[in-house]
Amino acid sequence: ALFAQQQQQQQQQSAAAAGFAMGQPPPAQHLGGLGQGSEMPPMGGFGESRTPPQHTPRRESSPKAPNAHEQVRMAKQRREEKMREQAAEREEAEKKSCHLHKKPKNNCKFCQRYQEFLKGKEDKSSIKDTGTAKARRESTDLMDRRGPLEIQNPKTYGFSPLLQTHIVESAHLKALVSLETFEQLVEEMYQFADSIEPYMQNSSTTPSALFCCLYRLFTMGLD
Repeated sequence: ALFAQQQQQQQQQSAAAAGFAMGQPPPAQHLGGLGQGSEMPPMGGFGESRTPPQHTPRRESSPKAPNAHEQVRMAKQRREEKMREQAAEREEAEKKSCHLHKKPKNNCKFCQRYQEFLKGKEDKSSIKDTGTAKARRESTDLMDRRGPLEIQNPKTYGFSPLLQTHIVESAHLKALVSLETFEQLVEEMYQFADSIEPYMQNSSTTPSALFCCLYRLFTMGLD
């Protein structure tokens, strides 16, 4: 009887193995000790591989170039700063003026200090005017010796196409259209030209004040 029972178990195990090879799950009593609630192993001996989610690194967006509204705001800000500087100079002059005498007195130390302040401002203005006058004389002398300089390319004025596009579309050039004399543009350059670079600092699209003024000078066609 024991031999018959062992033989029967061997037959059942063989049948279970054959069914497992054909993709059929074995009977519950021949799972090799797997009880109820236990997870079945994957069929065919191969588990389903799960690829961990891959996180794509976020690209940092590059800083955007200032648009037309930003250019207008920057030009307006520069003009407001210039006006504040002029107002501060007037306020400083009022503070240093003598509060005792309307007409300066030579023996009054407050009048003397105020006169020294005014003289310093006049000296700075004189140096500035002297430099401008000298540049004009040199330019006039060159024109007298050589005649008017002819612009080789009256369409681009020697500017690259990209730079010319940025200048034409800039808010500063639109503001310069109202200036019609050489002296006005020279004064504009004195106020706002702070570098000789074609573009503003940290920008590749906003042209500098100097190049906007130069382009305006070319388009005016001064003799």
